[in-house]
Amino acid sequence: MAGPSCDTANNKQLYVSGTTDADKCGGCTPLQCEHYLCQPDYKLSTKTYPESLCTTQDKDEMTYDMQIATQNMVNYYRRLVASGWAKDKSDYAPAATKMAPVAYDCDTVGKESKTIADDCTKTSYTATGAFALSYHKINELNIPPVEMLEKAITTWADQVKNVDLDKEVLYAGDVETNAKDFSNMLNEAATKVGCSVKECAAQGFTVAVCQYDVAPITDDPVYTAGKPCKECSAIQKKCDNTLGGGLCV
Repeated sequence: MAGPSCDTANNKQLYVSGTTDADKCGGCTPLQCEHYLCQPDYKLSTKTYPESLCTTQDKDEMTYDMQIATQNMVNYYRRLVASGWAKDKSDYAPAATKMAPVAYDCDTVGKESKTIADDCTKTSYTATGAFALSYHKINELNIPPVEMLEKAITTWADQVKNVDLDKEVLYAGDVETNAKDFSNMLNEAATKVGCSVKECAAQGFTVAVCQYDVAPITDDPVYTAGKPCKECSAIQKKCDNTLGGGLCV
C-alpha cells in the first residue's frame, strides 16, 4: 500500500507534510486557516435557480420566486374582482367581463421600478413615463423581500374596501383618491407588472415599488363591468374555466 504522501499512479505528492504545530497550516498563505484546513474566501453565487425572468441578472434585484409571487398575487386579485367576489365598502365590487392576467416584466418595468426604489433620499415616488406606480413604505428593517411584497400587494388590494364602486367602475372621485393603487392593479388595460424592494438602512425604512405598463385614465372605467368572461372574445382570448374562471387567457 502506498504511503499517504505518494500518488503511485502519477507520482505526484498528495499533500505537504509537517511535523510540528508550527507546520500546521504553514502553507495556507494567503488563505485563512480554519481548524487545520486552508479555507478559500467564500463568495456567494450571483446566480439563483430557477433563474430570474430577466434576460440578464439583477435588473430588478428580484429572485424568480419573488417575481412569480408578485405576478400570482396581482392576478389572484384580478381574478377575485373579475369573478365578482371582491368586497368593496358596502357590497361586492362589480364583476369584470374582459379581465386578462398580467405578466411579470423585469427588463423594462422591473428595471425602472428598481431605479426608483434605489434612491433612498426620496420622500415620494413618480411613475416612469406613462406607467402607473404604487409603493408601500414601512419604517422597519430586516423584512424578508417576499414578505414585503405580500404586505404591499395586500395593502393595495384592500383599498377597494374604502370605496363604493359604481356600476361603471369609473376612475374618478373617491376611487381615484382613496383606491389609486387598487385601480393600478385592476386596470384592465395593464398587461405587465414589475417591482423592486429596497432596504434603506441609513434612513430606517424598507420600500416596495411596483409599476404597471399602463395607467388608469381619469373618468374612464378601471375595467369593463359585466358577466365574468363574457367579452373574452373581444380581446382574442378565452375564459380560463379550468383555473377557476374570471380571467381571459
